[in-house]
Amino acid sequence: MNGNVYFIELKIIKNNRIILQKSQIAWHIKYDRSNGISFFLASSPKERCLFLFEGGKSLEFQGSRIEDIEYLVRGSIKDVVAYLQERCCKNVTPPSAGEGRAGGSPCDLAT
Repeated sequence: MNGNVYFIELKIIKNNRIILQKSQIAWHIKYDRSNGISFFLASSPKERCLFLFEGGKSLEFQGSRIEDIEYLVRGSIKDVVAYLQERCCKNVTPPSAGEGRAGGSPCDLAT
C-alpha cells in the first residue's frame, strides 16, 4: 500500500482462541522491532466475523481467548480494508490502548 510493504498473516479462531507457532511470534516481533508493520487477520467462522491484530503484539495474545485480546478491527472485510487503507496509506497512528475494543461493526463476512 502506498509503496510500502505490510504483511498480513491469516488465522482461524478455534475454540475461541488464536494459536500461533513460536516461529510466527518470533518473526512478527522481530519485524516489529525493525519498524516493520504486520498484522494477523483472524476469522471466526462461528460468528462470521473478522478480527485484525497488530503482529508485533503476537506474544501478548498467543493462546488467549478472543474476547480478552485487544484488536484493531472487529467486523467485515470492508471494515478491515477501510482501516488498513487509512492506517497504511495515510500513516495514521494506531489507536490508543483499549480503543480498538470499543464496539465495532456487526460481523458479517458477506458485506
